[in-house]
Amino acid sequence: MDEYEKHKQDLNKLLDETDQVIQNLEEFPYRKIAKIINTCSTQIRGLTTSGSDQMSYIEKRVRAEEYLNGAMERILDENYVGLTFAADSDSFDLMNRISRELSDARMDNNRLTGKLVGYSRDLDKLENYIENFRDLNINGNSDLGDNDKELVTSDSPCASCD
Repeated sequence: MDEYEKHKQDLNKLLDETDQVIQNLEEFPYRKIAKIINTCSTQIRGLTTSGSDQMSYIEKRVRAEEYLNGAMERILDENYVGLTFAADSDSFDLMNRISRELSDARMDNNRLTGKLVGYSRDLDKLENYIENFRDLNINGNSDLGDNDKELVTSDSPCASCD
């Protein structure tokens, strides 16, 4: 086999591998993940409406944590994306930070409604980011994460993030 044929085979192999990567990306369930996050955001926002007035602050905090942890479990379980990509992503990092705050029994109950609204807003932004950019890793050009001062408000779950 001459050198030209070897390079041609190498190029064809590279093109086949690239096509497979593109196909895998197109099949990756970004839309499903965005929908799960949107549902979680809506559920958390529902804890701030008048229909939830009979719930105590503790019940609301625990319920919000259940919604968030359930969403993360569904993303991993139902979409078969595994730990190597989704759970290690910046999106999961953001969701885990919110979950840790919600699990803290010392959370200021007087500001819980504002925090829940902030969590819901941040999850909406995350959902929009994933839907638009088909990416679970937040980059510096997005409106999410530590790079955006607008996201960090007194009601935002990331106000205390590093």
